[in-house]
Amino acid sequence: MEIKKCPSCWRDNPNYASMCCYCREKLYAGKKTLTTFFELTEAELRALAPAPPQPKPASPVKVIEREKIEPNPEPKPTEEFYIENEILKAYYGKDSKVVIPEGVTSIGEHVFIGRKFLKSVTIPKTVTNIGQDAFWDCDNLTINCPADSYAESYSSDNNLKNTTIR
Repeated sequence: MEIKKCPSCWRDNPNYASMCCYCREKLYAGKKTLTTFFELTEAELRALAPAPPQPKPASPVKVIEREKIEPNPEPKPTEEFYIENEILKAYYGKDSKVVIPEGVTSIGEHVFIGRKFLKSVTIPKTVTNIGQDAFWDCDNLTINCPADSYAESYSSDNNLKNTTIR
């Protein structure tokens, strides 16, 4: 039985094989057998080598530049509140007693969420809307608000136990 040598892994393969049993490289199928592989000239060896891979054509996809979206402005380190258009959007302070400034008409969603250190929040009469879960997970929080204010009705509607009406 004649043996063919694989040009890639140099292992012996049966003569009837058209593909290397080990690396699956296509075996030489010319007039010369691979047993005479070492007798080939450099030009013949290059002719046996597979063609180098061709570069892929450039993709016809156009790159679309997106509109730059500006993030919310970061508060100055000295500011406790982030207020935009009379809406309290964030609280950055560490005080246990918070007084929301006059002129704020709305408290945004989740503004005080999870602030367990808060003991009291004073809400002015100008507040006419309080966002969903604004005081969620604020244990032992007392809401201070004027009589007949939106904050008073919000406290009773949301079963906030510690509400002081002034």
